[in-house]
Amino acid sequence: MRTVSISGTSLQTSRLGIGSSSLHHLLSSQARQSLLAAAWDSGIRYFDTAPLYGHHLAEKELGKFIGPRRGELVLTTKFGILPNAAEAAASPQIRNQGTIGGNVSQDARCWYYRGYYYNCIRSFARVH
Repeated sequence: MRTVSISGTSLQTSRLGIGSSSLHHLLSSQARQSLLAAAWDSGIRYFDTAPLYGHHLAEKELGKFIGPRRGELVLTTKFGILPNAAEAAASPQIRNQGTIGGNVSQDARCWYYRGYYYNCIRSFARVH
């Protein structure tokens, strides 16, 4: 697998990566782990995820897969993508802050992001 250097860093990774947005479509953890292992065995060292991919399922599966490989890959994620209105209403941070005309208020967004950032930092601390 060809590799590339990430400008401004000392990181190198595979030229191709694998996204995990559809990982939750595989119904068993064993199938998801098998797919990730096949990507790894093919030389892929760049993995991309986001909290909304399968309602955190992709992040959990990647965390489980990465384990001792952490220093050998590049993992990216996204932030700032709010869930749809139904999911937002179920979020304690947003529910407690309220909505305006069915839209999530600015204060609620801030509370949502604050909780999201806190959980990301906590998750990455456990993985690293």
